[in-house]
Amino acid sequence: MGLIDEAIAEFQLAAKDEARLLECASMLGICFLEKGMPKLAMKWFERGLKAPGRTEEEYAALRYDLATAHEAAGDVDRALALFTDLYGQDANFRDVATKVRGPPGDGPGIVGASPALAHASAWASGSR
Repeated sequence: MGLIDEAIAEFQLAAKDEARLLECASMLGICFLEKGMPKLAMKWFERGLKAPGRTEEEYAALRYDLATAHEAAGDVDRALALFTDLYGQDANFRDVATKVRGPPGDGPGIVGASPALAHASAWASGSR
């Protein structure tokens, strides 16, 4: 068994403690992304988002990771919707601005991968 598999087993055990659920769900999602299993990562990120009584910053981090998992699974529309929601709450959160708009001079971020969302982005930015 590899180190990631051992970590997964330990985080699954620790996730049974409600006080540790959010952190364990986050780490499990990251482990499953590392193993190339974005659907399982999404399951754990979504479970972490249901953990009550956490800070908005902790939930934002999980939503970002959930968006990354959707992106890895090829669900660009859902990923962009989540990144856009985060951008609307805090434009300086991690690299969410780059995910939504793309780096300066390099064209659009993941928006370019979705024609419908590219149109919505152009509308929102005033280039209708």
